[in-house]
Order: sequence, then structure tokens, then C-alpha cells
Amino acid sequence: MIEQETAVQLLFPDKQTFEQCFKGHYQKLCAYAFMYLNNKSDAEEAVQDTFFRLWEQHDKNELRTSRQAYLFRAVRNHCLNRNRHLDVEKAYRNYLKNQQEPGNSSDSQTLENELKVKIHKAIHRMPPERKNIFLLSRYEGLKNREIAEQLGISIKTVENQMGKALKFLKEELREYMPLLLLLIAQIFNESKPWG
Repeated sequence: MIEQETAVQLLFPDKQTFEQCFKGHYQKLCAYAFMYLNNKSDAEEAVQDTFFRLWEQHDKNELRTSRQAYLFRAVRNHCLNRNRHLDVEKAYRNYLKNQQEPGNSSDSQTLENELKVKIHKAIHRMPPERKNIFLLSRYEGLKNREIAEQLGISIKTVENQMGKALKFLKEELREYMPLLLLLIAQIFNESKPWG
């Protein structure tokens, strides 16, 4: 009895398939991303970033559904991750703003100062390239593509280094995490009109 081999189909087996998918789905995917991001240029950037990431791993992404379904899911996930990231940043900015208003307790100011020192020390213990990428992203507000261009490295390298930087900071600041999560949750609850 002959065993039948199952052919593994890749999302983008070659450059031609990638280009056809990009041209054929770009407008629809941008309109789809717009539903999540409410901004045309952000939607276009999300779709371009998604395609770039998928092409970087084109030899690893196995296709178990239609290409169109796969692309729409990838764009949706990218948009949701981006929105979560922006929500956390907004909550943190609101928290900092509230802490700077007169009448806030000196305990929270002391904790904030302690946390800033701890973050500063942790950042400076990172390897130079990782530290540079983290600072460009978090303190100068550059996007991954801009950092990659500025440093002459791939976007994948930027993403990997950012992931390692965030994991390192999470580990270094673990004793503050419960408090930070509580403060962020409190800020979200205060900002809800129905709360």
C-alpha cells in the first residue's frame, strides 16, 4: 500500500503569488483595517506592515484556509494589537497627567519616582542595539519601519529586539506589575462614560 503524501501549501510560495495577492487584496484589506483604526493612513500602514511581516516569513506560513481569509485574519490581528498598544499608552499618559495635578498624594509620587529610576536603570542594562531600538520606539515615537531605516537593519530585527526589551523590562519590573495593572484598570474604569 502506497502512503499518500500531503502537500503543504505555503501562503506565498513565490514572489509572483505575493505580488498578485498584494495587488488583488490591498484595497479591500485597507477598507477592512479602516473599520478598526478609523484612519486611512493608519489602515494603509497596517496592511503594508502585515504584508511585509508575512513576506518575511513566507517560507514558514502554511496555508490551511483560503489566502483571502488568512490575509483578513492577519490584518485584523495586527489592528487589534495596535489598538491595545495605543490604549495602554493612552492610559499611562492619563495616569501621569493625573499624578501631576495638585493634591495627589506624595506616596504615589514617590512610587512613580521609584519606578522611573528602576526603568531607567533597566534600560541602561540592555545591550546597546536593543537599548537604542527601545529608546527610538518608546521615547522618540518612531515606528518599526522608521527605526529599521534609521539604523540600517531589518524590521524583523527591530521587532525581535523590541520583544526582548519588553520581556526584560517585564521581568525587571515584576514587583511593580500588580500595582501598574491596578492603576491602568482604574484609569480605564474612570474614563468609561457608563462607569
